[in-house]
Amino acid sequence: MVLIYSTFESEKDAQKVAGTLLKKKLNGCAVFFPAQSMYWWKGAITTGPETILLMKTTKSLAVKAKKEIALKHPYEVPCILDWPAGVNTSYLNWLIGETEKHKNK
Repeated sequence: MVLIYSTFESEKDAQKVAGTLLKKKLNGCAVFFPAQSMYWWKGAITTGPETILLMKTTKSLAVKAKKEIALKHPYEVPCILDWPAGVNTSYLNWLIGETEKHKNK
């Protein structure tokens, strides 16, 4: 299993991207967290609310999922991270069943 992390200006934007990936069977689950961010942007320190999107997918779909996020993301420079995650067998089987076995439909 792979976790994919990205941040968005609003929960609506995060839900739109997550929904697109779910419909394309590129992820099995999306979770949203409110956050407060502080970062450099165009020479100044910026702060503001963001929504963290955490998605669960399979190793074989991670590259496609990240490319789709990049295409749909409203940020000029989106943060899209991924990392492998240990997972219990029953959840992994569910995830594979909801993504890879149906990805050609």
